[in-house]
Amino acid sequence: MSNKSLLFTALHYCAMAATSNIASAQAWIRTSAPVDGWTAVASSADGAKLVAAAGGSSSSGLIYISTNSGNTWAPTLAPSKHWGAVASSADGTILVATVGLGLHQVNFSGAIYTSTNSGVTWTSNNVPLVNWLAVTCSTDGRRLAALAAPSILTSYILTSTNSGVTWSTNNAPDSHGACLAASANGAKLIFSGFPGYIWGSTNPAGPWTKINTSFQYWGYVASLSGGTGVMAARGGAGVNGPIYTSPDWGGTWISNSIPLSGWSSIAASVDGTRLAVAAGNASTQPYYGFLYTSFDSGLTWTKATAPQGDWYGIASSADGSKLVAVKLADGIYVWRSVPSLGISSVNTNLVLYWPSNAASSRFVLQANEDLNTTNWTDALMGPTVSNQQYQVVTPPSASNIFYRLISR
Repeated sequence: MSNKSLLFTALHYCAMAATSNIASAQAWIRTSAPVDGWTAVASSADGAKLVAAAGGSSSSGLIYISTNSGNTWAPTLAPSKHWGAVASSADGTILVATVGLGLHQVNFSGAIYTSTNSGVTWTSNNVPLVNWLAVTCSTDGRRLAALAAPSILTSYILTSTNSGVTWSTNNAPDSHGACLAASANGAKLIFSGFPGYIWGSTNPAGPWTKINTSFQYWGYVASLSGGTGVMAARGGAGVNGPIYTSPDWGGTWISNSIPLSGWSSIAASVDGTRLAVAAGNASTQPYYGFLYTSFDSGLTWTKATAPQGDWYGIASSADGSKLVAVKLADGIYVWRSVPSLGISSVNTNLVLYWPSNAASSRFVLQANEDLNTTNWTDALMGPTVSNQQYQVVTPPSASNIFYRLISR
């Protein structure tokens, strides 16, 4: 159970593997969110503020938010709609949600709604009432872009530079679009066709350039490394395919070593090293309906411990340490990267340490003298930062002490 132990004279100290109050190092954990027709999810940069939308084809749903990384969820005052896509600014203050249920679902049409106060109130934007397929948001929440499909054969893009107050028509390719993604600053846009090509624009007003000339059923795209890279999934809507990544805006493409599936959503850390993908259509294909993650830019992939099902959306914190995914007829699941807790001795003192990055900032050191009890208490000494580590220095004790990290 312990990841490191030291013996000093007659005293034994144990640094336990870090634990979280909602997730372990390996498992995806179902949160307290209700069972609903979940269709989309988005995350703030630190992974603390989450927004999830419901609205499956059988009934319309609501928009829920969490301010504690998914520990608890609460419905917003957004109206009951067939919500299909959501996006969030980096700080989780500006949210945007669209009505629509994906490819070929033109009967589920509506508007675009925005919130400038983390979901407390919502405003219906002055846009056409159509089937909206995707929406993106820059980190500051100023630049928005939304993809509409007024029919099963046509699509167009609207952009906003003032958080949705006004919108402009984007000179997008005349193609049946599937997904839309933006760079961190919102200046670059990526557009995928189903079927069609992958297009890129370095200006929200266009023009557009083919950054992948292979005519395929491209389902989903994501921006990598602040806008220099691209991730694309071929598949979705009953079509299976692989995952591709490009480190240079479509100059070169790499086919990832991941099983073919009907991908429904993809997400990435800002630097593009941590990737996550979700597959739906589990009811139609036995090898569909799983989550996969990669921590090496797609070189290798691991199937998640989450149950098989119709996963409709997945989102990542900026550093990739926190993931959240929504399952259509089940609930909302979260995964946390748990920091490693180390232990060493300096002179006669004990030093406990763990990485001082954003992923570790929500963890607190606790101590317990008896693992058969639940008497965990916060360490009396707060951590200091040294050599990119949180460190707690404590003197020897007359009894065995066990230490752990727990998420707050």
